[in-house]
Amino acid sequence: MNCLFCQSEFNALHKDAKFCSKKCWTHWGVQQKRNMAAKPCIQCNVVFVPHYYESDRQKFCSDFCKDENHKTKKRIINLNQLLCHDRARNCNYCKNDFLIDCGRNLKEQKFCCNKCKSEWHKQKSKQESEAIRLSTFRNCPICEKQFTPAKSLKQTYCSKRCCYLFPKKCYGMLDRCLGQIGTDKQDHAHKILGFTPLELQAHIQSHPNWNDIKDNDWHVDHIFPIIAFIEHGIKDIKLMCCLDNLQPLKSKDNLHKNKMYDKQKFIEWLRD
Repeated sequence: MNCLFCQSEFNALHKDAKFCSKKCWTHWGVQQKRNMAAKPCIQCNVVFVPHYYESDRQKFCSDFCKDENHKTKKRIINLNQLLCHDRARNCNYCKNDFLIDCGRNLKEQKFCCNKCKSEWHKQKSKQESEAIRLSTFRNCPICEKQFTPAKSLKQTYCSKRCCYLFPKKCYGMLDRCLGQIGTDKQDHAHKILGFTPLELQAHIQSHPNWNDIKDNDWHVDHIFPIIAFIEHGIKDIKLMCCLDNLQPLKSKDNLHKNKMYDKQKFIEWLRD
């Protein structure tokens, strides 16, 4: 007698025996169950036999069909979103029409590209800074006039004249000294003079004459002129241009004074 499953001959122990062993009987039962559970694939409609351990849950004949089905569902969802929202929009920066991207948040997409988005934020930041700048008022430390910064909040002086006023005074003073002594510049101006433009500014603005002459044309005057030092054989520029020998004076008064000085007072000043 032949086994119904493996087709091998065996000696039957009774007349109704159909299988050579219990193992063949089990495999035959599983095979019959699977053949009864054959069903079409949801994706490709091909009839397939599911695995015996998941015959009720398996809906696809392969993993490829399963992946394709999920992709199709996502496309349908995106298409439904596009139908619910207007795809054509206007870019907030370049004002050109564009179609929204399915992979992005449809409600938040306001720009046609990342470049427009970046430029829009730069422009917005610039406008905010401009509004702050226009609402800022400062007092110039030189002329004490109120002004609004022209380009940047870093602006401290109202004009280039005020910004470079005291540096130019230092350079002009040094050039006059070097010209009368007959030497060339060998180092930085502030090292030769012994003070910086800021120190000169503090000294001049603290002088009693400053409030009277700051709105007029004025010079940095040597109380004892350079010629007085040269006549006494002194060529030390730091002594000639020390802050104690400098004062603010109206230009016409300085020109009228010229090179006049009191020799006795000069000698007493040198001794002190």
